[in-house]
Amino acid sequence: FPKFVHRLQKYLLKKFIIIKFLKNRINELEQALIEREQINKLQVEEIKSDIDRKNRKLMTLSNIDDIREFELDITNLQMEKRKEIVTFWKDKLELKRELAELKEEFENKSKIIDILKKEMK
Repeated sequence: FPKFVHRLQKYLLKKFIIIKFLKNRINELEQALIEREQINKLQVEEIKSDIDRKNRKLMTLSNIDDIREFELDITNLQMEKRKEIVTFWKDKLELKRELAELKEEFENKSKIIDILKKEMK
């Protein structure tokens, strides 16, 4: 019986370490999600600012070649903005999926430990 208790204690210790790792990983992913949202917001604002600046400059141009060039630049910036938005949502969905999986694993392992701790008492 003491051998069993010793093995159970070792098992619980390993599970505690795994739970601590999962909790740290969950915190890291939550922070990564926040940082990715901040990066997206900054990038989109910067692109919008560039588009606005180009549009203002476009209104002052009279040369048709310059106008075409600025319109092309504006179109490219709009495409870049759309691409960033799509990439952001893909990243966000992937981070949320991974976060949900880790939270589920954390919950399951926590329940197992709680059950085993009760059995040891």
